[in-house]
Amino acid sequence: MLDIDDFKDINDGLGHLAGDKVLSRVAEVLREALVPTTEDILACYGGDEFIAALRNVSEAELECRLRSIPPIDVDGGMRVTFSVGTYYQEKVENLDAQTLIQRADRAMYDAKATGKNSFEVEESRVFARLLGLLACGEQQPGLQCYARFFVRQGRFIVFNQHAYS
Repeated sequence: MLDIDDFKDINDGLGHLAGDKVLSRVAEVLREALVPTTEDILACYGGDEFIAALRNVSEAELECRLRSIPPIDVDGGMRVTFSVGTYYQEKVENLDAQTLIQRADRAMYDAKATGKNSFEVEESRVFARLLGLLACGEQQPGLQCYARFFVRQGRFIVFNQHAYS
């Protein structure tokens, strides 16, 4: 789920025609960055919200694609940014579309709460994955990424326990 930051200011300040141009330009950029195949879907989900359903994309690749999208320059010298919330569904979860949208929407509002032009992963999903990786007791790809996420958010504190033999 992606929401254009301060879109109301664009519509109010530059007019609805300018707002429509911004929506069109954002859709172009998102299509290029996020939806490279015909299996993937990008749709306008509301006034200034977009939703993408991507298949066969790893969490790391999704995050990389999202973080690679630069702010978008539009007519009038305005720079458009957006806040993004994601939920990555494992095949075994088999959640319905409405639940997926609700989880991505919740993450998007978390992103907005931390500031504009930000990206958040649905927290309960990330935390469960982190705990699962830690429980494995072995080095797992992605473990550092998840740990950094929670350390940055101040929600995960790392302690070092010395082992003596």
